[in-house]
Amino acid sequence: MGKDYDDFQSLEPDDGTCAPSGRGRGWGLGERSARHWGWQRLCASPRPLQALLALCVGLSIGTIALAVSNSRLGAEQRGTQGALGSVNQSLSAELEGLARSVHILQDKLTHVAGSLDKAKENSIQAQQQLEEQVGVLRDSLNSLNCDWIELKSNGSRAGCCPRGWLRFGDSCYWFSGKQKTWEESNLYCKAQNSHLVVINTRDEQLYMQQQTVPLYTWIGLSNKSGRWQWVDGSVYTMDSREWRAGQPDESDGHGLGGGEDCVYLHDDGLWNNAHCSRRYRWVCEEELKG
Repeated sequence: MGKDYDDFQSLEPDDGTCAPSGRGRGWGLGERSARHWGWQRLCASPRPLQALLALCVGLSIGTIALAVSNSRLGAEQRGTQGALGSVNQSLSAELEGLARSVHILQDKLTHVAGSLDKAKENSIQAQQQLEEQVGVLRDSLNSLNCDWIELKSNGSRAGCCPRGWLRFGDSCYWFSGKQKTWEESNLYCKAQNSHLVVINTRDEQLYMQQQTVPLYTWIGLSNKSGRWQWVDGSVYTMDSREWRAGQPDESDGHGLGGGEDCVYLHDDGLWNNAHCSRRYRWVCEEELKG
């Protein structure tokens, strides 16, 4: 019996560090004995086993702490994602609003640009109409003045153009509304005591352009005699500035026979030569009577 007791004594911890705390306080005898026996068994275990148990306990605590931390992080992340989602929705709504505003502004700018173009077009038309009205009034005034001169001088219209003719400089001009060949046009002008227009100055050329563009219109210049000559007999000195590019030429591809010996004002107001049998409008010129 003494030996057995000694064996149990050997299971006691050497330094008391493995004994449960609060021994003998509030425990019943049986309970103290059972717990004391459990701690004795644990403390009597080999040290590697104790270390393993401590490691397991530490790992469990760490796992629990990590789980708690992850749970908090997950909650924070979900909160952050929710906030970002709200921000994204707000930004998307604002961008859509800006896009609609830009579209509305573009429509307004397009409308304003169209209105400006229309106003500009109307302004140009109004200016042209005003110029035409001024021209009509000027011609009417000239006609009335000539009528007064005629009455005053018993039939003389010195310094006045015939009715329906336009005055520019020291000449009167009649612009046809029909089309004839160059020779027919020249004969018509002769029947009116005039001739196909002879363009002597740059100002007269500009005036012809203003009155004829964009119509093809015969003038009194031809090469019928073998050299370029005006219908009043004066010789023409070549000036390339008055002609279209590459003109005059000697094209015979028109199939009408002969060359292109007669000159007309093209739709841009510059000169071009063509077969004299072409049918264009024409201009008669008559010098003012003194």
